[in-house]
Amino acid sequence: MNYADAYLERLYEGAERRHSVRGALRGGTALEAWREGLLAALPGALGREPEDVAPNANVLETTELYDDAKHINYTRIKLLYDSEAALTTIAYLLIPKGLEGPAPAVVACTGHGYGVRDIVGLREDFSERDGESTYQKDFGLELVRRGYAVIAPEPVGFGELRLSSDVAQDKGNSCDRISDNLLLVGRTMMGARVRQYRVATTILAGLEEVDETRIGAMGISGGGLTSAFLTMTDARIKALVCSGYPCLYKDSIYAMYHCVDNFPFGLLNLAECDDLMALIAPRPQLWESGSRDPIFPRAGVREAEKTVRSVYEALEVGDRFDVDYFEGEHEISGRKAYDFLLRHL
Repeated sequence: MNYADAYLERLYEGAERRHSVRGALRGGTALEAWREGLLAALPGALGREPEDVAPNANVLETTELYDDAKHINYTRIKLLYDSEAALTTIAYLLIPKGLEGPAPAVVACTGHGYGVRDIVGLREDFSERDGESTYQKDFGLELVRRGYAVIAPEPVGFGELRLSSDVAQDKGNSCDRISDNLLLVGRTMMGARVRQYRVATTILAGLEEVDETRIGAMGISGGGLTSAFLTMTDARIKALVCSGYPCLYKDSIYAMYHCVDNFPFGLLNLAECDDLMALIAPRPQLWESGSRDPIFPRAGVREAEKTVRSVYEALEVGDRFDVDYFEGEHEISGRKAYDFLLRHL
């Protein structure tokens, strides 16, 4: 190990992790007191919060879609809304046809790629996709097929919310520059994106087609991150499916290159990933972990699982936590995910 490697290792070992759940599990602190402490500290890591504004949602286009082969009959609405005074967000709203009453709903959080179009059945050029899919496997459409209303926002820095200079250079995302500039004003990319999804949840909850008491979240990779932190910080999210993200940071984002949007202020001084995911208990959550996922390795997932499962068992709700360990790479599985949401929403 060279000096730089040793430096990072010592920094990790010296990080305080002041709100580790292990102390509460050993009986030193009540779980509720531990949860309140970590939730109170978390906004400091996510960065300064802008003032709340009205979403001012307005529709850009409405498309009626029917796919007999996939058994999907739904309306796709593209809309704009204000997630903060400085940011107008693009989103797709997918509403199944034939609903007999308010339906369960999911906030769908896309990972890195060409943006939110990738999870709602559109190619990068906005044409309808037929057959082929990416690592995200059209999970927004899979949710609609099962009767969920879905809102899928475009995260700032992805797709249509890239910087114009990056669009001109055909750069895949604008994460680096936007994240860096947010740091200059005391904010983080994670905080800005979680706010986008929080306001999207408000829009979803206000729809007459949606049962506001049955809203979940699902995401993969960078979308796994945002879906997880949305669920931690917003009690309206009643169940989570998180793919390709839950893993001890020492084995994943601390151990290798990851996009800068994974790094809020001083997070390891507060908690490790398992402590953070445990915040969601007792609400249901399912993780997906591919056996060949190179950036969220299986060993770190299993270690995180041990801690989180202990919290659910201490709360006597062990049946609300599960992990789908599937054969695959960094990708959506879906083998357990959709049934899990059907069971808990």
